[in-house]
Amino acid sequence: MKEISNFVNTLSKEDKESLISYLDKDNISILTSYLQDMFKCKNIVLTNNHTAAHHLALSAIDLKRGDKILCSVNSFPNVAQSIRYFDAEPIFLDVNTSDFNIDLSYLKKTLEFKKHKKLKAIILNHSAGLASCIDEIKELCDFYNIKIINDCGFSLGIEYKNKLIGENDFISSYAFNAVSKNPLFSGGFLVINDDSVYKRAELLNNNAIIENAWGKDGNLGYFYDVVDIGYEYKMSSICAALAFIKIQKYKEEIKRRRQIAKIYNDELSNLKHIHLPIDSKEHIYSRYIIKVDKNRDNFARRLKEMNINTAINYIPINFLSYYKQKYNLKITDFPNALSNYQQILSLPIRADLSDDEVYYICKCVKELDSKWV
Repeated sequence: MKEISNFVNTLSKEDKESLISYLDKDNISILTSYLQDMFKCKNIVLTNNHTAAHHLALSAIDLKRGDKILCSVNSFPNVAQSIRYFDAEPIFLDVNTSDFNIDLSYLKKTLEFKKHKKLKAIILNHSAGLASCIDEIKELCDFYNIKIINDCGFSLGIEYKNKLIGENDFISSYAFNAVSKNPLFSGGFLVINDDSVYKRAELLNNNAIIENAWGKDGNLGYFYDVVDIGYEYKMSSICAALAFIKIQKYKEEIKRRRQIAKIYNDELSNLKHIHLPIDSKEHIYSRYIIKVDKNRDNFARRLKEMNINTAINYIPINFLSYYKQKYNLKITDFPNALSNYQQILSLPIRADLSDDEVYYICKCVKELDSKWV
């Protein structure tokens, strides 16, 4: 069997032909309009990557030095990194051992302990394509006057109670391309249901430039003014074209990932050392995360020898040198995240995998499991 990658850049012949046809179009407007219809929200802001989307969202809520933002300790590093850009403080939260999302009881305790006027928001992640318990978290956050910024990552199409996350939420961030190393294209976007926050995000995303600032009457069209410190996070037209080409297939990709997940669930159930992810009708399986109850790294190494690449989503942030040293964190500070980290392993679940490849992965996992001590 050829090598099976966990993530891969793919562009079909049809995609390439479509891209050529879009080169002379207003792709920014086309993509924005599509997302507005998809999320039933007029306030869409495109960015050139997902980290930029995080940073722009925090800028739009006017985050300042010394402010505090709650976030999962099991987030990708760009979440805490975006908070630190402001010299603000990330307040890390432990996660569930079952779905890897924020532990509600830990959040309650943290909010009770940190009753602080500088606690501004929570960046709420939805791990692997399964939504957090949004209603319960929103009730808590409303009580403490804390805003929710959804971090949906690469889980385009993720739903909570039959609605896309972002339709009725304050701010939600998404990314277009799950490959961070040598990406084919990159991009992110914000869905914002607050007009004033949206206007500020749009302003800052345009270097805080106001055009026609000298008035419309008799204006020659080349005057502008700068009213704040802004950024250059705009998406390029070609990336917008690729994103639009890809995004139109998101339902088919979710359907295919669910088919792959069903094969995994059927083939890998009742193994001695492998524990499967939660099986939910709302799960879109942007990741398929199993747990290996012992010697996870050796297990991954053996799979690699069988030409199967795996991943870890994610290394807890309190393990990372900068945050560990900055906030004097210990690896035992978040016991659920630690327990997960020692066991989790993401199997390939790309929509372009063939059934033969998926069954080969299952065969290899079962073979290793049967020999594992």
